[in-house]
Amino acid sequence: MRLQPVDSLLQTRSSLIEYFLFGVRLVHGITCILPGVIILLFADGSITDIPQSYFGALLFFGLISVLMFQALGLYSEVLFSNALRFRLIILAWSGAFCLLLFIHQSLDFLAYISHEELVLWYIGSLALFGIERLFMLVMFKHLMHKGFFLQNAVILGATENGQRLAEYLLENQDIRSGVSG
Repeated sequence: MRLQPVDSLLQTRSSLIEYFLFGVRLVHGITCILPGVIILLFADGSITDIPQSYFGALLFFGLISVLMFQALGLYSEVLFSNALRFRLIILAWSGAFCLLLFIHQSLDFLAYISHEELVLWYIGSLALFGIERLFMLVMFKHLMHKGFFLQNAVILGATENGQRLAEYLLENQDIRSGVSG
């Protein structure tokens, strides 16, 4: 019998988790637009030629990207796992960037950025997403070693099933749960 993970975030929604998820969404929104803003600032050197509405549109793109990440399940309970999840991050960012390219083609939104700079934007944001995920994993491991868990599990009974459950929880340990005994 194989044990299935439980959606523990639905059972425990502390304010710490809500603030943390808000912070992750905010960082992801900034990560989506930061390389584009940097490219704009350093591409021509004449930032005065770019209309202010362009920066508002970049903020809108950051919001839409975070909504796409939410729809693809990037902020689900698996966010707190020890898995790298680069595949899901690449999928979510690629989908959001395809939306940006569609907007660019249909509205000539990115007239100030060349195709090579768009590729740099995509790769730069993807690298930042990878660094953020690695930072979160290091932070989660640090919190786990400090004993900070949302739920502690105590398994009663030294049966075969109890032992399998304990092994499963220890192998798949994440920030959501820990085995006390």
